[in-house]
Amino acid sequence: MRLYTFIILIFLGTQLTFAQAPTGNIYGSVVDIDDKAPLEYGTILLRNNKTQSTTGGLTDEKGRFNISNIPLGTYFLEISYIGYNSYIQKEFKIQPSTLSRNLGEIKLSQNASQLDVVEVIGEKSMFQLGGEKKIFNVDKNAISAGGNAMDAMKQIPTLDVTMDGNITLRGSENIIIYINGKPSGMTADSKQAILESLPANSIESIELITNPSSKYDADGTAGIINIVLKKNFNRGLNGVANIGYSTKYKNNAGFSLNFKKNRINFTSSYNYRFHQSYNKGTNNRNNLFDGYSNFINSTSESDYKRISGNINLGLDIEMTDKATISFGNIITADGGPNGELNYTDFLDFEEVYYGGFARIRDGKRKGINNNSSFNYAQKLKNNGQKLNLSANLVTGKSINDKNYMQSNFDEYEFPIELLPQQEFNKNIGKNFSSTVQVDYTHPFKKHGELEAGYKFSYRQLFSDFYADSLDRSTQETVYNANLSNSFIYDEFVNAAYLTYGGKVKDFSYKLGVRSEQSNISIENNQVDNRFKNNYIDFFPSLFLSQKIKSHEIQGSYTYRINRPNPWMLNPFADYDNPLSIRKGNPYLKPEYIHSVELNYLKNWKSTFLTASVYYRNSKNNFTRAREVNPETSVATMYWDNLDQSQNIGTEIIFRTPITKWWSFMINGNVYYNKVQGKIPGDDNDNSTNSFQWNTRAMTNFKFWKNTELQLSYRFNSRMEYLQGYILPMQSLDIGLKKDFLKNNKASIALNVQDIFNTRKFSVFNSGVNYASDATWKWESRVFTINFSYRFGKQETTPRKRGGENNMMDGGNQMMDF
Repeated sequence: MRLYTFIILIFLGTQLTFAQAPTGNIYGSVVDIDDKAPLEYGTILLRNNKTQSTTGGLTDEKGRFNISNIPLGTYFLEISYIGYNSYIQKEFKIQPSTLSRNLGEIKLSQNASQLDVVEVIGEKSMFQLGGEKKIFNVDKNAISAGGNAMDAMKQIPTLDVTMDGNITLRGSENIIIYINGKPSGMTADSKQAILESLPANSIESIELITNPSSKYDADGTAGIINIVLKKNFNRGLNGVANIGYSTKYKNNAGFSLNFKKNRINFTSSYNYRFHQSYNKGTNNRNNLFDGYSNFINSTSESDYKRISGNINLGLDIEMTDKATISFGNIITADGGPNGELNYTDFLDFEEVYYGGFARIRDGKRKGINNNSSFNYAQKLKNNGQKLNLSANLVTGKSINDKNYMQSNFDEYEFPIELLPQQEFNKNIGKNFSSTVQVDYTHPFKKHGELEAGYKFSYRQLFSDFYADSLDRSTQETVYNANLSNSFIYDEFVNAAYLTYGGKVKDFSYKLGVRSEQSNISIENNQVDNRFKNNYIDFFPSLFLSQKIKSHEIQGSYTYRINRPNPWMLNPFADYDNPLSIRKGNPYLKPEYIHSVELNYLKNWKSTFLTASVYYRNSKNNFTRAREVNPETSVATMYWDNLDQSQNIGTEIIFRTPITKWWSFMINGNVYYNKVQGKIPGDDNDNSTNSFQWNTRAMTNFKFWKNTELQLSYRFNSRMEYLQGYILPMQSLDIGLKKDFLKNNKASIALNVQDIFNTRKFSVFNSGVNYASDATWKWESRVFTINFSYRFGKQETTPRKRGGENNMMDGGNQMMDF
């Protein structure tokens, strides 16, 4: 009840602003006079002729603008864009009889004499809101400078990155990750390696779509994360070089080189990283079997070294004023040794030691991933019809070698065997995925816009696990058929969508439907069986938006699917720890989600508030479950479907400048989670419900010329799940960035992540016959220094987005923070 009261107070409180004095608004669009391409980030300036006060804004990605809260009076109006002649109206009135003015389509012509002039009118802010997506500009963040994509995501208000590399959005790990609007090809094995090899300074922005429409893939419970890499459109030859160092032997170096002439733009970059880190952990389990009980206590220390490289190539060719062709290729490679030392003690019910073992793991990993993309965009007619064809191909291979040596001890801590046990494992993983997509857009001048498209995707993942053991009597290695296994996952998806949207005065709507035909099969040679799952689903979506002066209310509904990841289906167990193994469930069914979201937006010049209420109802939702074998004391973690879960929450993002040199942003997320169902083998009702919350606060100081200081604090409350809970976590990060030299060509950044070294992961878990607690501490406090230098020509030519494809485009408005 407190949650609902809190939500109602938010919405009622904002309505008090409706009683203010009459104000007006202007709206319209800005396009190129020749090809009608929208001009993105054009400047709208209104200056009161009497008071000389100014207001204004920027055009969005479709060239549209809407300036609200304009006091009554006579104004000077100027609409400008770099390299174009400005539109000027010296006398422009806002009066009671004409509070709302539609300026229509304003056409600007290019001014060749101004193309060599660089005019800095402003800079992109850290956070923007574009229709159904939230855009976070990573290059504005000093804390993630010198880090990787994982570090950049840690600074995004609505995201959380756990210490073991899992990414969650509003408490859910079921998200889809794109790179430049295309499937990334990341697997469970490669996701962390790819993101850690992707430098933060190569990322332009990170886009979040929490409730995607039917235009997007229906997969993913919480939504889509799109990583947009930088693409330089400056004329001539130019680039950026950077080098950095972090504590515990981490370093990075890289450069980007770009060339633009006439209708051709080529961009390239190479980045190198060396990363060394460690973690420590404890795991204590109390087994509660019939007639007796015992304890298993473990401590472990591990470290790893990773060398990674990243090459990014892109080519854009404007073949005509209405046709553009683009090629892209991203190659990531990584490798390095890793090791772990584990001590495990066995204690009786009185906690008296009666045996144990020491286990050493010596491993090495190497992997390579290639992502190639093609895009062709064609404007069909002057009325805005567009045809877009895109294709994407991802290939990857990884090799993981792990060697184990285990010595067992008796109750007197003496070795039981003369020679230790030895195992040698090799896991070769391959992944292949391809997509082909065609999109068509047909605008109607008075009725709205129709979008239709088709997408075909194919994905195959192959894992070959080979294991052998050392025969201590002959000192020869012997093939272990019980542990060796191969696994093949094939997925075909045919999808088609249709959406229609329009606008009536200040009311906007968009409805659509998507159909997906899925054909999935898995094969595992150990169980000698092939599993198939074929189905067809329809996914409707509805988006509504109403503007009331400077206020806007958005509502949306979507129906989505969450297909199990391949590793969740693999029945072969992972024996990395012989007393705690993991395996998948080939009978796991897809999860289906009804998602409803209500957003409130309010903008007061430089202050912004967005408040969201969301609700998700999931059927067949995935859950991790654990059981302990009373004969062997081995704990097995596996996946299963529960009946359903419900998640309702509210999220707030508020940003305001306190002074000209000090700004503050806070994000808060409170949600109620209810899970219903029973775990197989457990006669008890495992249903649970809990309130959880997290918050993120960030403050920026600009108290020296070209110098910025940032502080970022986050806190996660205790998190309940089906068989236990995770203790609260918090951390504080700090970053300092300074631009210097002529035209600010050089910059240096210093940052410290988790400055008080407070981040650790502590979890409690219990089942029918056991109770356990575990704590892991990663190296979270890291000091980083990074230097970058920009070279070459910096003249900028107008960038017209009308002919480009952007799969993540999904809004009719862009608001700056």
